[in-house]
Amino acid sequence: MNIEKLYKLTNKKNATKNNTLWGENITHGTDAKEHYLCSPTVIHAYRDINLAVLLNPIHAKIERKEIKIWEAIGIVVVEDWGKVGCSVLSTIREIEWPIWIKKEKDVQILFAALCAETVLHFYEKKYPEDCRPRKAIDAAKKYLEKKTQAAAYAADAAAYASAQAAQ
Repeated sequence: MNIEKLYKLTNKKNATKNNTLWGENITHGTDAKEHYLCSPTVIHAYRDINLAVLLNPIHAKIERKEIKIWEAIGIVVVEDWGKVGCSVLSTIREIEWPIWIKKEKDVQILFAALCAETVLHFYEKKYPEDCRPRKAIDAAKKYLEKKTQAAAYAADAAAYASAQAAQ
């Protein structure tokens, strides 16, 4: 088992469910023999900071204004779509929110791109020559990075092409 860099969400009081307290260089573990996500047999974290923030409303359910994000390290024993369960997890330091999260439209664009990216391999397996969905994802990400009118037009055109490909 390898130690991996991860991300942990807490509330402003550095607590998670069942009032487990976290902070700089705090470690928690579980001695469960079997491990299941969404159970007390693991300590939950994420491999991707963006996914942690995006999935919070359906996972940790911490109010947006109450969220703290921690850089962490842990031993992953179970995972599903970027959410992981660890047998041991240590929070290292509090980190800043990703810049894109400050605007709701940006959140929606990134979430759509991440969702599309997650299932893209199914489409590419069936239509290996059609690069329009991948271009739409890339254009959306470039738009979030640069936010120019040209990037917006490219993202819109790529999204339209992807929609046509899906029909």
